[in-house]
Amino acid sequence: MHVLFITPYIPNSLRTRPYHLLKALACCHQLTLLAPVFNRQEQADAARLAAEIPGLSVETVQCSKKAAIAHSLKALSKGLPMQARFCYSPALLLRLEELAREKKFDVAHVEHFRAAYTGERLAAIGLPAVWDSVDCISLLVQRTLRHGPLKNRAISVLELNPSRRYERKLVVSAFFKQICATSAEDAAALEELGGVSNGTIRVIHNGVALDHFTPPTEPSAREDATVIFSGKLSYHANAAAARYLVEKVWGTVRREIPHARLQLAGSNPSNDLLRLSGKAGIEVTGFVPDIAPLLRRATLAVAPMLYSVGIQNKVLEAMACATPIIATHDVTRAIQVRDGIEIELVEQGNPAELARRIVELLRDKRRATEMGHRGREYVACHYNWAQAARAIEEMWQLAVRHAAVIPVS
Repeated sequence: MHVLFITPYIPNSLRTRPYHLLKALACCHQLTLLAPVFNRQEQADAARLAAEIPGLSVETVQCSKKAAIAHSLKALSKGLPMQARFCYSPALLLRLEELAREKKFDVAHVEHFRAAYTGERLAAIGLPAVWDSVDCISLLVQRTLRHGPLKNRAISVLELNPSRRYERKLVVSAFFKQICATSAEDAAALEELGGVSNGTIRVIHNGVALDHFTPPTEPSAREDATVIFSGKLSYHANAAAARYLVEKVWGTVRREIPHARLQLAGSNPSNDLLRLSGKAGIEVTGFVPDIAPLLRRATLAVAPMLYSVGIQNKVLEAMACATPIIATHDVTRAIQVRDGIEIELVEQGNPAELARRIVELLRDKRRATEMGHRGREYVACHYNWAQAARAIEEMWQLAVRHAAVIPVS
């Protein structure tokens, strides 16, 4: 098939879902990626992506952060969610129309809430489209309002109702012939917003690059009493989890195991997190080009998310490296893992319990190793990009068939 693939950013190894789907699908389909770029680094990333994936055509449209902020603020006056307009670009819509005339696409694939504004234009030109929502954003906003940092809660007050209205419109409109999400919970939340029947929105899980996220070749490669928390630290849910771990949990762990080390590995950490590096066994790494080596060396991983939606790639990647992981229950709503078998689960807001579990697993190396191996087996069986790519292909085919039967008015 000839596919126009629209994203609100340039996919890369940190923007896992579109990056791996493009890699998996480019071998069988003619793909053109259309995305905005905001700086030279993103333009370089676009060139690198085109070089990495044979046959992929990459089209970019230059945007500015000032314009993005202006579009976001203007959205408020129109009752729209700000982030739905952050990547809005009239120039991108114009290029979309030009590409559609030049290349005669069979279908368009739109990823994420921030690129969904293109759906109306796609419908207007008669190009059938699917929307990969990834997550239910209004569900994330709702949880941020309850549990997030004060700054993010204030923004969520403004965003919650507009986000719900916007997602409801996307679900019930004729813009998209097929819609998917990464988890059953997110799909159900979108279905409820749109008042559509159960199963209308397809669940397509993320995968893991199993040939890259691998266990260490030797057990001795794991460092003693080393705990890792990974994730983009500029993302408010990750930053909140990191602060909770440091402020509420880590002191207890260090009293029990004085030589224990904690790595906070992720890009763009805030200054308050950076200042912790070098204290109490804490290392704040900043941007890490490849997280896999750190996961392979760690004794265990933690994901103490206070709020989240969708599938947490940090959990799947740690499991793929056979690194035992302790996570809060929120993290695993999207995956059917068993407590004490493939993962250790703790309740949100119970720092004493989390500290106790960390200490126990650091001391019980045999149990940690067994859990790590079971985690690897589980991910290898249930989460691979080939399965996700096949499900995306089926959505494209259904969208084309649906458009042929019910033409756009």
